Amino acid sequence: MISIREQMRVIHDRYANSTSQISRKHKVMISKLKKQEAALTRRSAQLKSTMTQSQDAGDPGSLVSWKQIPHLLNMLTPFRIALGIGCAVTSFLIVFGVLINNLDRFMNSECGFVCGYSIDKLTLFNPLDFILVQTSKLFPLDFLLLGCLQFYFFVTCLYGIIKLGIPSPATGELFTLKRRATSPLTLILTSFLVILMMLSFSMQLLTIAP
Repeated sequence: MISIREQMRVIHDRYANSTSQISRKHKVMISKLKKQEAALTRRSAQLKSTMTQSQDAGDPGSLVSWKQIPHLLNMLTPFRIALGIGCAVTSFLIVFGVLINNLDRFMNSECGFVCGYSIDKLTLFNPLDFILVQTSKLFPLDFLLLGCLQFYFFVTCLYGIIKLGIPSPATGELFTLKRRATSPLTLILTSFLVILMMLSFSMQLLTIAP
């Protein structure tokens, strides 16, 4: 900002004691410098606003302080371990369900490739399918289980996007999700990817638990 204003001052001083008009080249240069100054001013205002919001979020008088969240997570460590084990078991059941169903179709389909390896009856044990069949006897427990599976898949997709980012094949740029620093384009791409992932998961439910 100081450098831009100094350049503008030098140009104006050059023509201050002269009767000649400002050249076209210097007019263009002054116009560019003013645009840069305006852009820097807007950026500075945005940074000040962000810093103010961050300070307000960390204010001891606020309802929830961001600095207290790590301490809260440390207190919930035993529950986090149990939740992690549950998530690992759920992921294993989903992967095993897809694998065992495809293997059953490949080994026991009578018509093979012609009918898309369809089968009339399962011969290999699928634990996730067994759990859903048993919970269907206790309505609406099976619907709650399917809802939990959908929610778990949504959370894992979103977590993967946050941790890995979204690489752009065209420019090589990595779009990342960060608190108070996410671009609108990244939000649009994230929403689009999550919708596609949830659609594919819904279509694969018959394979995971036929």
